[in-house]
Order: sequence, then structure tokens, then C-alpha cells
Amino acid sequence: MPPIPHNLQNREPVQVETGPGAKSPPNGTGVHRRSSIRSTSTSLSRNSSSNFISRTYSRGSSSSLNKIALDAQVRYASVNGHTAASYVAYAVSDINFVYPSAPSAYLGSDVDEWHASDVKNAYGHTGKHSKLQVKAGAGLVLHGALSVGELGTVYAASDAIKFMLPTIHYLANSQLSSVMHFDTKSLGDDLTVNVNHTQIMLARNTGAVILSSHSVQETHDIALIAHILTLRGKVPVMHMIDGSNTARETSRARLLQYGEINSLMNKYGDLERHREQSNSARHQPVTGSTHNSSETTAQIAEDVMREVSDALGVRYAPFEYVGARDAEVVVVVMGYPAQVFSETSRLLCSVGRPVGVLKIRMYRPWSARHFVSALPVSAKRLVVMDFTSPQASVHVPGALFLDVLATVESQIYGTKKPQVLQGKASVATFTPAMAKAVFDFAAHQTRTSFTIGHEGASAYELEIEGDVSAVPENVSQVLVWQKESDNLLEPMNNLLSTLCDGSDTFVQSNTFYDAYKHGGVSTSHIRLGPSPINAPYPIGEANLAIVSSSSLLEAYDVVASLRTGGVLLINASVESVDEKSDELPTLFKQEVLNKEISVYTIDFEKIVRESGLEHEHEATAMAVALITSIVRLAGLASFEATLVDLRTCLDEKAIDSEVFERQIQILEQVIESGLVLQKIPESWGEVPLPLEIKEGEDVPEVLALPTAVAGNLLPSTGYKYEEPKTHVHSKSHHAAWMGMFSEAYQTREALRPSEHTSYVVTCTENRRLTPDDYERNVFHMEMDITGTGLVYNIGDALGVWGSNGDDEVNDFLQFYGLNGDDVVGAARAPSGHHADEAIANANVEYRTITHWLQQVTDLFGRPGKGFYEALAEYAEDPDEKAELLRLIGDTGKPDFKKRVEETVTYADVLREFPSAHPSVEDLIKLIAPIKPRHYSIASSQRMHANSVHLLVVVHDWQTPAGRHRIGQCTRYLVGVRPGTKMTVCVKPSVMILPPRQTQACIMSGLGTGMAPFRAFIQERACAKLAGEEVGPMILYFGSRSRGQEYLYGEELEAYHADGLLSGLRLAFSRDQPHKIYIQHKMMEDKEYLNEYLNNSDGHFYLCGPTWPAGDVRDAIVGSFVEAGGLSEAAATMTLQKLKDDERYILEVY
Repeated sequence: MPPIPHNLQNREPVQVETGPGAKSPPNGTGVHRRSSIRSTSTSLSRNSSSNFISRTYSRGSSSSLNKIALDAQVRYASVNGHTAASYVAYAVSDINFVYPSAPSAYLGSDVDEWHASDVKNAYGHTGKHSKLQVKAGAGLVLHGALSVGELGTVYAASDAIKFMLPTIHYLANSQLSSVMHFDTKSLGDDLTVNVNHTQIMLARNTGAVILSSHSVQETHDIALIAHILTLRGKVPVMHMIDGSNTARETSRARLLQYGEINSLMNKYGDLERHREQSNSARHQPVTGSTHNSSETTAQIAEDVMREVSDALGVRYAPFEYVGARDAEVVVVVMGYPAQVFSETSRLLCSVGRPVGVLKIRMYRPWSARHFVSALPVSAKRLVVMDFTSPQASVHVPGALFLDVLATVESQIYGTKKPQVLQGKASVATFTPAMAKAVFDFAAHQTRTSFTIGHEGASAYELEIEGDVSAVPENVSQVLVWQKESDNLLEPMNNLLSTLCDGSDTFVQSNTFYDAYKHGGVSTSHIRLGPSPINAPYPIGEANLAIVSSSSLLEAYDVVASLRTGGVLLINASVESVDEKSDELPTLFKQEVLNKEISVYTIDFEKIVRESGLEHEHEATAMAVALITSIVRLAGLASFEATLVDLRTCLDEKAIDSEVFERQIQILEQVIESGLVLQKIPESWGEVPLPLEIKEGEDVPEVLALPTAVAGNLLPSTGYKYEEPKTHVHSKSHHAAWMGMFSEAYQTREALRPSEHTSYVVTCTENRRLTPDDYERNVFHMEMDITGTGLVYNIGDALGVWGSNGDDEVNDFLQFYGLNGDDVVGAARAPSGHHADEAIANANVEYRTITHWLQQVTDLFGRPGKGFYEALAEYAEDPDEKAELLRLIGDTGKPDFKKRVEETVTYADVLREFPSAHPSVEDLIKLIAPIKPRHYSIASSQRMHANSVHLLVVVHDWQTPAGRHRIGQCTRYLVGVRPGTKMTVCVKPSVMILPPRQTQACIMSGLGTGMAPFRAFIQERACAKLAGEEVGPMILYFGSRSRGQEYLYGEELEAYHADGLLSGLRLAFSRDQPHKIYIQHKMMEDKEYLNEYLNNSDGHFYLCGPTWPAGDVRDAIVGSFVEAGGLSEAAATMTLQKLKDDERYILEVY
């Protein structure tokens, strides 16, 4: 085959200098100008790669399971490091050995999926595949495969190396060609992923070649070099892929088509000769008598790198230098931090500081000759960076440091030897600020070693100052803060990648997780620009920050990550940001003013709801709104052109024209009216600085909110995001066959809904607590959980799936002309997610129509505009169709609002427009599913090991027209009788007891808000009974009347008499002429509140309706002022500190 044409290699040139055979850049300096980068990247065709990738996604890695379609038009794709390396390795391997290091998103997970999908490799067949465990003797199976001439590849994390060392030694001694791709990283105690090369160093004396890639593009290129080199050099090759950043970073990379890979393997790897030799030697013992020397292997490696570089239009060498010709300080480094050092050195060179970086591409065999020839002769100080664990000794030299030191002290270096300095780092992410600190240390060094991020090494630790960015000004930087429960991460990354692949916009993204705070929080760091982006580190100062929930502003200092004059977009259903003013931290308001931040609001949920894409397409619809907001607000040079590209991508990706049209409706609404620029309230400028902060000073650490998430490996839960699938119908006899012959049809019984870990419990008690003639029906329920596996913690909520009433469902069946006993099969998936075509049969559920309407569809719930629009398509009467469409248009807004107020249901609408008569299969698709209603658990499992208790009030109301309505779930619960089976799930809550039993616990419950505090009291009662010391407990309980609504009154009085409840403060608002609420009782107890909350480490809780929250807050602040002697401002900050420390917890509704 002819060589690959260079005009297809639209790649950023690698900016290097010196080394064997290197040529001087055309501008005569050691640094290429950025203009050359832009000129080589902008020639891409706008539609050059729009048709070659289909994707599935798994939580925790935005692109780690990208399925690369092996199409002749493959050129560019948005992939992560795992996928880029696996793409090449799968192409050239006869057999793949995958050692998973995590439940998902591990190196080799792509290979698992490609093999399962029967994707052919570059040789035209589906390679063999084995998924193995990491244990002693790991890798021996590879030796067996290689002995018979197979081309074998290993995919594993670096912690598997210690188990594979004997195998690697044997492969090198036997001269068996093989490649092992290793995900190099380590996990901290908090599951933070750190840059760590310790494990790879264990293999430095095995005889294997060790190569290092530094970016997503390089993982593809170096993987190809590794597979050619192993054939040419008859030596096993280990490929280091950074697992802390490159593995997760999604970036645009040029992927060779498999025909090109096959051609290069034959041309430079002598593939055909290798197979011939393997076949002839298949039955002969392997000997190791003709080993290549290290120097010979190094020369072969250099030759292969040069040949492949020529084909790719880039430059790779065993050692690559970037920087000034006359640099006196040179950093020696490998792994992805080499890219950070390179970008920082360019930045420093541009301001007159001659520094350089020597990037190690081939760590083994160590070639002193190549090392010395790559360094500039001007180098006086070499800073060697070893990336180790935080516990590694500062005083023990690193392996890389010893290699460099030995080379410098050898005769090959000559007499003019530079000083060698030792740097050790253990960090989750390496930033330009850290790189600059290293260069600064070397320029003014007062010692010979330093650390970054090491435990117990403060005397050696470098001080990292400020934020340094080497990102060009034409790159827009965006941060997206979201909760895990938003379920938005995967569709957002999906759409971003699609936009990048189908346009001239280059996108680089990475996501960091904090799985253990606030229910799981992630921050996506997204960069968009007109040329390739080389910035493998978190964003320091963003142009735009998007917050999916305003509650995140109370937990994180989002504004700190914005540049001055930046834009903040808050997802909130408010007309004015002033409506949220009381909930926002004081420091947030001051930062917005000081940094001149433009604040926008948007109601994503409303926009999606009005588009009609609420249910099975909701996640993608939200992503469309989010990406459109990014394009509009991120400061892109030509956002109009990018919007055109986005429309094109949506058109190509949409499953049908209707979905596409509604997505375009979302796009247009966001641009035209969805983004609301807020006027910052004048009151924000009048908020006094807390006493602890003086004008012009930084915020003390104890008062500051975190500015970033912790960066954990994975979110707390995982799910798979897949494309929508329509519902299917099955005849009754077909359903019967699948039940009778379950083994043949691979059917099974399963508890539904399946999107939650659900349990079937049995009601044992349902007792009304309020008098029968009292207007509010408050009742107590107990459920037996014996043998179910259900476990709950203090403060958890129990989710209950209600069902529609028999009479209402039967009445609807008669109206609609349905036989409730008929069986319908349909593919149901978790709310907001979808069933994939490939696994459709496994997800089809068979139920009677009665069952579908009674237990699955929210038939008597309130529909959104999307239902009206969809129903109009079925209307045979033109007048009815026109009316349905009018109601969701501008002229129908007042009437639609009345319908919302009247709680008009799906069933009501179907009765009102009888000519619109969807089939039952379509009804299942159109009507939203019943969702669980969550109630705070009113019991402690320590006291009630086999039961769970609830405190429930019937939720009913009168509509403006006088119709009586009752909540679907409370209507169901009030009718549950002992012996009834119920489907439930458990959901965590913020209402948890203090960490120590001795901490004071101040509880404020209104009405059924008493539920979690009954559990609190029971838990501490058990602890006290067991002889444990328990702290003070004060309960403020409020309701309308003592005689009618003193919930659990006898229990509370008994606990008070026993002394467990040190304070029982009751407020019955209607038992006297003037109203008394719990805040009045709290004002009387200002000494107690100040003592427990201000002077000690007590916790405060409020559960119940929203309305008293402000008065309760004022009562606590007042206690700090009157009893604690604080100023109003200081008292407010003290309360804010309680919130930040999670000692002031509200659960209001």
C-alpha cells in the first residue's frame, strides 16, 4: 500500500528541538509559534467526520465506551485515552486479555464491547478475547498464546504489574512479541486518582521496553509504535497511559483507519515475516540466545518512532526536548505532566525566561546516548520529577532521578556536568502553577530536593502561588457544576462530542467527581476553541460557569473559579435572583459584585417541559438546552456558526423528525428568551463584611467554601445511558409462551420498577392519629421488612409506589373500550433513560392492561404540554386538534394555566377529546410513569429491627372550581390494610444524627415533620439503654391543637420524663387567642440555643413546611446576638458557618 498522504494529517505539530537528526524550526528558535498550530488545524472539512462514530456511554467516563465504526471515512473522533489506545490495539491483536480494575470505564472496556459486537479487527476477523482477574501469576496465559504465534495484547491497571513481573521477565527472555497497555495511577484513601509511576518502575529491570504517552492523541500514536516495535525488536513492550487525566479526558484525536494501520504494521513491523516465523517455529522450543542489547533495542525504537512519525506527520523520539536553545534549567519528566511542563515552558520563554523540558518517551531501555544528545548544551540544572505515592519517603531517591544522575555522572556526559535536583510529586492533577513553581525553585534553589502534595514533608513542600494558564485567549473555558441526581452528565458529553466531531470546533473535556458530598457532585471542565487544545489540567478561571441547582452555591465557592467579568448561569425557576437572595451565602454576593460577574438564570426543566420531551427523551433534551447555553454564553468567536453546526448534529442524531423539531424548539427558546440576564439587587452591596474578615483580606480558611470538587474516581452509583426504543406489543399467547418456556425465551420474573433497589414489604399497622372528625387525617403506618434485605439509616426516606384506584381504572377501561385482562408487552426503562435496541428482548415487560394503568402509568396525574401536542396527532376531529394545539400556544396560556390549577389529569384530557384515541401501547409511551413518593422514616432500625414506620398526612385540596383533589400516593396509603404488600425503596437524606452521641441535638418539627425526630429519639434511647453516654436533646414541636394533633404525644412525654428529652417545647398555634409558633418558643430559649450552637458543637434541624424557615433563622441569629453578644453580621456569619459544617440542616417542603 502507498504511504498515508500527509495532507490528511491535520495535526498540531509537536514542538520539539534537538535529539538525533532533529531539524531547527523555521523561525530559528527552539519554540514554534502558535500561529503554525492554527494554520495546520483550520483546514479541516466541516463535515469531515460526521458519519463515523456511534456511541454508548457509561457513568463515570464520558467517552470510555465509544464504539468506533470502522468506516473508510474515519479521520477524527472525540475519544478519551483509553479508547484511543484500545482502538489501535484491538486492530492489530489476534487475542486480547483484559484485566478490569473497576466495575466500568476501565482500560479494555472498549475491547469488551467491540468483541461482544463482533467488530472485526484490521485483519478482517474478530479477535479472541479473555476477561481475567488480577492475581498471582497474572499474564501467564499471554505466554501460552504467544508461543503459538498469536499477536497478544494485555489491558490492565498499573497495580497489576507486580503480579505480572515473572511473566514479563519470561517474555523478554523468550523474545516473544507482545504489548501491554497499563493505566498508570493510584487511588488515595478517599478514592482520589493520583498520578503515580511507582508500579511501572517495578518493571524497569525486566528487559521490556517501556514507552510513555502524554496526551489522548499520543496514546493512539504510541500504541501504534508499540505494536510495530514489538515485532521489529522481538521484545515485549509496556505502554504507560496516564490514568489520572489522559484516560478520562475527552479530546479530538486523529484515528487511522484500519487499512492504514494494517499497511503500517506490514511495512514497518514485518508482520507477514513474523507470522511465517511463528508458524514455522510453532512446535519448537523458544530459546533466548540471540537477545538484542539495550543499545540495539534503543536504536530499533528510535528507527520505528522516526518511520511512524514520518507517516503520521509528527515527531516522536526516545527523548523529546521542548524549550529555549539556551535554557539553563531543564525539567526531566514523563507522563501527562510533561505536557503541562511543555506548555508552561512556552509561556515562560515568551516572557524572556529561557527554560526547557525533556520529555521521556522511552524509559526502558534507558539510552544515555539519546538522553545526552537531546539536552541543550547550555543546561546547568536538571530537575527530575518522580511521581510517587503521598507516603513515599522524601529522602529515598526516585528511580528516574537515579537514572538521570547515573547518566550525568557517566563518562558519556563529559566534564561540564549539570546539577541534578530531585522533585517528588503526588497529586491528582498537575497544573501550570505547579510547573511554574518547579521552574522558580530551580532558578533560585536553596536545596537539592522538594515535594508537591506529599504527606509529612512540609519542610520540602513547594508553595504553589496563584493560577497560571497557558491556554490561548481564543479558547473558551466552561465549568458545569451538577448533582449526580441530575442525570445530565452522559447526554451532555455525548452531545459535546457529536458537536466536536461534526464541526470545526475543538472540544476538550474532563469531569471530576465528589461522590460523597451533597448526594454526589461533579464538575465538568470544558474547553472550546478553533484549534487543537493542549491543556490537560483543570480550569482555574473560567469564562462561564453553569450551576444546575442553586443549592450548590451554598456548598461550593463557584465564583472563585470564574475570571473577572465572567458569566454565571444558574438553573432556577425564578423571575429574579433576588427571590433566592436569602438562601445565597454572603460571600457569594460580595464576590459577584467584586468580580463584576454577569448572572443569568434559566429554567431548564420548564423549557424541556414545554417542548414535550419530558420523559424518555428528557435527558437528551436537557443536554440540548445546556449545550445551547454554553454556545451562547461562553464567548465563542463565532457562536452563530457553532449554533448552525449544533443544529446539523441534532438533525443527524435525532431518532425521528419530531424529536429533532422539538430539540430545535429548545435551542431557539434558549437563545430567544430562556437566558435571563439578572440585575444584581442593590441590597447585595449593602451586606456588611463579617467581623472575621477585614476589608481587602482573603477569606479565612474556616469560613471559605471549597472551590472545587474532590476529584474522586467515580460517582457513587452507575448507570448506562442509551438511546430511546419504542414500545412493542405482544399478543397474549406470545406472553404466555414466554412465561411457560422461560429458559428458551430467556425470560425471568423481576420486581419493578427496576430503576431503584426496591423491596416488597408487608403492612402490619395503619392507624389514624388524629380524631375522625378532625379536618386533617394524619396516620401512622408500620411495615414488616423481615427477610427483604431492606436496611435503612437514621434520617432516610422511604419511597412508596402508589397505585391508581380500582374504581377509577375500571371506569377508564370502560370509557376507552379496553379489556383489562388483555396482555401488552412494552419496553419500559428508568425515568429519563432508555432501552437499547440490542437488548430489547431482555427489557420487554408483560402485564395486563389493568396492571399497566393501575401500577405503572400516572393516568390520574397532571400532563405537561408535550402530552397535548402528542395527543393532537391522534385527533381525528379537526376542531379538537386545533383546540389541543391552541392550549399549548401563546393564545392558550391563560387557559392552560387554569388547567394546571384545576389539576386536569391525563384521563380528563382523553375524555375531553374523544376523537384522539391512541392505542394502549401508545398510551403507555405517552403517559408518564408513576414515581415513588418519599416519606421521612419515623423509626430507628436499632429499636425496630424488622419494621419501618411512617408518619403520613393525607394531601388533599380544593381547586379554584371547587373540585376536591387528593394526592395519588396518600390516597393509596390511606387505603392500605394490614397484610397488603407494598413496593418501596430507600433514599438517603441530609437529616442525620450528629457524628458523636454526646453532641447536642436540637430538633424542630412541624406536623408530620416530626417523623425523622422520632427516629432520632429512638436511636439515642437505644444508645442510652446500652450504657452509652448521650448528649442533650431538645424538641420543638408545632401543630394546630394539642387535643387533636399532638403526634406521638404520649411517647414524647415519656422520653421527657425519662430525661432523654432534656427539653420538650410545644407550640400549638390555635389553642389560645394569639398564635404561638415554634420560633416564639425558640426566642424564649436564646440562652440554650447560644450555648449549644455557638459555644459548643450542637446540631440544629428543621423539618416541615417552608414558611417558618425565615423566622426560625431569625430566632437563632437573635440568640447569638442577645445571649452571645455578637453583632448582627457576626451572628449571620456564625449561622452560615453552621450551614457549611452541616450543623444547621433544613428539610422543608
